[in-house]
Amino acid sequence: MRLQVAPAHQTRQLSAPEKPDLDKTSPLFHVSSMILSAVITEAEEGGYLAFNPETGTTSQGETFDEAVSNLREATELYLEVFPMKIKSPAVLTCFEVPHAQAAGC
Repeated sequence: MRLQVAPAHQTRQLSAPEKPDLDKTSPLFHVSSMILSAVITEAEEGGYLAFNPETGTTSQGETFDEAVSNLREATELYLEVFPMKIKSPAVLTCFEVPHAQAAGC
């Protein structure tokens, strides 16, 4: 068997493969949603703090809605890097503890 080499004028430069342009509306691109928890508390300095216990992500906002929106974005970014499956929804409950008095020194 003999190899033939094409003349230089007949060769073409190979480039690196291009990243596919993912069309998120394509039926091949499936996005599922997750129902996650958000714990929202008022910040001492004003505004709101937001915490997602399933991922540990936190955020803040001037308004309640802004805090939730910022938490959603932070959690989406987290899940892009650290994907996870939630098998069952979180259970939210409350409990009471006695209010501790500060001891005088």
